[in-house]
Amino acid sequence: MIKNYYQILDIHPDTNPEEIKKAFRKKALKYHPDVCKLPNANNLFIEVYEAFEILSDSQNRLQYDKILFEQENAVVEVKKPTNDNNFNIWMNNAKTKAEKHSKMKYDEYKRSAFYEIFETTRKTISIGCIASFAIIWILGLYGFFVGLSQLLRQERDDYSFVMGLVIFILPAIPLIIALKNKFKKT
Repeated sequence: MIKNYYQILDIHPDTNPEEIKKAFRKKALKYHPDVCKLPNANNLFIEVYEAFEILSDSQNRLQYDKILFEQENAVVEVKKPTNDNNFNIWMNNAKTKAEKHSKMKYDEYKRSAFYEIFETTRKTISIGCIASFAIIWILGLYGFFVGLSQLLRQERDDYSFVMGLVIFILPAIPLIIALKNKFKKT
């Protein structure tokens, strides 16, 4: 019989990934062995970490939900352990990671957990900034050429040309500065 990770994290099965993260952080910081004085704090922390490892990965979560559904809907006498090898590997990996983190000092654990979150957020923001930069640059380039074609046709619309040029050049300034700083460091 597998553990109900939703109950361990005190969340509903329909909970979104962000809420799972929040519930995990709250429980992990509460049950970390350096902070929690309960005699079974280490085991509680490991359960919480295992739950997060399985539920935070969409593929693992789907597999877990399937097994949990089958378990909850089975007749009590017929309940059997799961034979899904991939899921058992994920469960063992989650437990190993949880045990490793339970042995860390609280401050070290807290920094590592927030560092992982920070790095994920930083990568997401970087991708968003690059995409935004590309869109603005393309629009600026388009405006520049529209304005240039109007100038060449003597339509006297200097505004489109200047705005296109500004929109085209402005996003490039931070990029040029960043590249300049990167080459200074190396």
